[in-house]
Amino acid sequence: MTADHDLAPARPATRAVALVFGAGAAVGVLGGVIGLGGAEFRPPLLIGLFGFAALAAVVLNKAVILLVSAVKVARHA
Repeated sequence: MTADHDLAPARPATRAVALVFGAGAAVGVLGGVIGLGGAEFRPPLLIGLFGFAALAAVVLNKAVILLVSAVKVARHA
C-alpha cells in the first residue's frame, strides 16, 4: 500500500492558472484533431509539466475518463 504523500504532486502546485488552462486546451485540441479523447496525452503532461507522481497521474487520468464516458452515455441514452 502507498502512503498519502506518494500520491501528491512532487513539486508544489504553484503554476499559473493560464498554464493549466492552456495545457488542458492543448490536450483537448490535440485529442480532437486525431479523433481521440486526449487520455494518452494527459499522464505525460501531469507528470512532466505539473510534477504529479506517476500513480497519481494514472488515477486522475482514469477518473477523467470515467467522468467523460458517463457524460457521453447519459447524453446519448
